[in-house]
Amino acid sequence: MKTLVFPLLFLGCAAYAQKADSVRVRRSAPPVLAVKWSPLHLFGYYPTFQLAVEHRIADQFSLQWDAGYVIDTGDPIDPKNGFDKKGFKAKLDVRYYIPFGGNAVFFAPEFFYNYVDFRKAGTFGVHCDDPQGGCDYFRYYTYPVRYREPGLAMKVGLFHRFGRHVCIEYHLGVAQRFIRYKAMGVPAETSYEDTYEDDPFDLVPSHRSANRLSPTTAFRVGYIFR
Repeated sequence: MKTLVFPLLFLGCAAYAQKADSVRVRRSAPPVLAVKWSPLHLFGYYPTFQLAVEHRIADQFSLQWDAGYVIDTGDPIDPKNGFDKKGFKAKLDVRYYIPFGGNAVFFAPEFFYNYVDFRKAGTFGVHCDDPQGGCDYFRYYTYPVRYREPGLAMKVGLFHRFGRHVCIEYHLGVAQRFIRYKAMGVPAETSYEDTYEDDPFDLVPSHRSANRLSPTTAFRVGYIFR
């Protein structure tokens, strides 16, 4: 009898360990196919409805395609703010997954491009040739602005599964941004009277072209198809 019990116990323990290992491997591997939504993108200065699709390309590697449609929430009464916003934001990252405490950590370079058109309002001086800085008169203009921003980010994130189909992820990283703004249709003989100063704690951008290194973060909730 003992000669039967011990082999059966051994086989049972081995089967349980194999099942536990397979669960750990599945939880730490990238999804074969998943769709994710980023709710925090709705609260940006250029808010977007942002969806991402991730698919596995190798055992520990995946590609994630991310695209967002710009939603106009601007106030035309505020001359500092933009309005009539339209455009898109696109991202692509290549991820490498490793196990981490029953979940998975991923490392990824990300390529992104923001393409947004909007309108802005401001007071412009006309014929400001006076050496003392005076102008013949001032005029209030509304004018279109083009915003383009390509960039590259390096990020590290945590991917967590809830059961077989629900997942969340969040990441931190640093991005090199190449920000370009261009005002369109402003008369050449005018001079913009900018009464607003840059505030590092203000979420409204300065609408000035710049190359900038800045932190990046995101949170997504998703559905895993397989």
